[in-house]
Amino acid sequence: MMYKSKCLAIISELSIVVITGCGLPGTPCGEESNLTCAAGSFCKYETGCDSTTAAGVCEVMPDICTEIFAPVCGCDGETYSNECFAAASGVNIAAEGECEQTP
Repeated sequence: MMYKSKCLAIISELSIVVITGCGLPGTPCGEESNLTCAAGSFCKYETGCDSTTAAGVCEVMPDICTEIFAPVCGCDGETYSNECFAAASGVNIAAEGECEQTP
């Protein structure tokens, strides 16, 4: 599903330009807000994978992760070594631990 981006440039009396709502880290995102995140970021939901009922916040995808093994199941059904590796792939966490394997 494609989301619209709502960018707003505010020019103050001092000619300072402030851009808001463009999917920058820390801004709201997801289906509820109808906004996407900027390149290199993903929409992180506080809990679970349901993007239709929860608002998310844009978070930068990390470039480097520690090698500490603390597996998590991503919302894409893949197991990641830890939460950082899931975030680096732009994936939210469905559950702690490895994803269940279906035979």
